[in-house]
This record gives sequence, structure tokens and C-alpha cells, in this order.
Amino acid sequence: MGYQRGIPVGARPGGTGPAPGPDTGRGVLDGAFALLDALCDAGEAGLTHLSVAADLPKATAYRLLEQLTAHGVVEKSAGRYRVGLCVPMWGRAWRPRPAALRLAFGPMAGMARATGATVGLAVVSRGRAVSVGGVWGRAAAKRVSVTPGMAYPHDTAVGQALFGPLATSAADGGPVPGEADVVLDREEIAHGVCCAALPVIGPSDTPVAALCAVVDPAYPLPSLATVLARTTAIIQAAQH
Repeated sequence: MGYQRGIPVGARPGGTGPAPGPDTGRGVLDGAFALLDALCDAGEAGLTHLSVAADLPKATAYRLLEQLTAHGVVEKSAGRYRVGLCVPMWGRAWRPRPAALRLAFGPMAGMARATGATVGLAVVSRGRAVSVGGVWGRAAAKRVSVTPGMAYPHDTAVGQALFGPLATSAADGGPVPGEADVVLDREEIAHGVCCAALPVIGPSDTPVAALCAVVDPAYPLPSLATVLARTTAIIQAAQH
């Protein structure tokens, strides 16, 4: 994405009218969202890093970042940019698959009461495992959130449940995952945080979500896996 060399801005070779590019139509949105994606990955970064990460000419990146800053989508301090306040506000309003969450909430709340774990549900969105909500448990690791819109890395238990061999096997017509297939994370991603996750299989026999339970390291994970598998089966049955 960028300007065509040797062609004045706004001119189209062999014709009249504006040339397609980063300043017109969909190209502007593509550039803006590429910059926002880069900011989400970096947390905070300068113009040069963002222009490279978003594959934009530096002048184009600067102009778009300044426009995003003017609208509060991006914040700027000492020449560095970060995501603005309105972005997480929009994220909290994100509610994908409301029917799936509605069906799952009762069993999730029951599991949280019975085990003390924080129980969450995640779906695939734009190639990421993203939380759609959850229920807080009294025995959960307090450093972990199941806020809607929060993304789980692929190497977490949730990411493995949605993108790992277990999910692939289920999508290829393998057996419905059960207790023996629960993915366990024993402080491998974050100190003081243990997690168990299992894909939720939809009516078309493909994974539509992942159910996870988060606890402190002292909690016996094998017993958590048993309840997780039972709760997942209840949610799957409710979809049919």
C-alpha cells in the first residue's frame, strides 16, 4: 500500500479522477486499521516502527496517526503513539455470538460456584482466540481477566483448545473431546496462573468456542478437568 512512484497524488495514469490508494475509499480504512493492529501488538511505538509494521509509507502513517489522534482513537506523547481510550470502550461493547454465550452462561455459573474457578468462554475472531465473557470464581487467579474482547495467545490452553491438534481433529470428524483431552496449562504462560480448556463442538461437529477454567497453582487440576468436560458437554447438548 502506498503512492505510485512518478505519478502525482490524485492523478490516474491514462485517465482522470483520483487514483486508488491510501487516501481514497477503502485504502484509508485499510491503512488506519493496519496501524491500530500494529499498536495493539506493540502497546506503544514511534512512527518509524508503526509505518514498517503497517506496511505504509512514513508520510501516510503519520497523517493517519494524526487523524486517529484527533478523534481520540490514538493517543500521542513525546512522539510515541498508543491506543486511545475509546478503543477499549468499543471493545467492551463487543458481543459476538450472543446466543452461544446465553446458552453457556448457566452451566458456566454453576461450574464457577462448584469449583471456585473463574470460567470463561472464547471464540475465534480474525484468527485470534477472543474472550466473550465469563464468571468470576472465588479460587481463581486474580491476575487473569475474562473481559469480553481480551485475546488469548495461541500458546495458552485456550489458544491450544481452539487452534491446536485437538481442535483440528474434531474439525476433521474425530471423536468429541472429553475429559482425557482437556488442555492444561500449569503456570507455563504466566506465573501463579493455571488453566484448563476444552473446545466446544457445535451442531456441525466443528469447534465453535473454547471453555476455560482459571485457578491458582494450589488447585488440583485433574479434578477441574473432570468438571470442565462435564460442563462443556452440557453446553454442547444445549446447542442441538
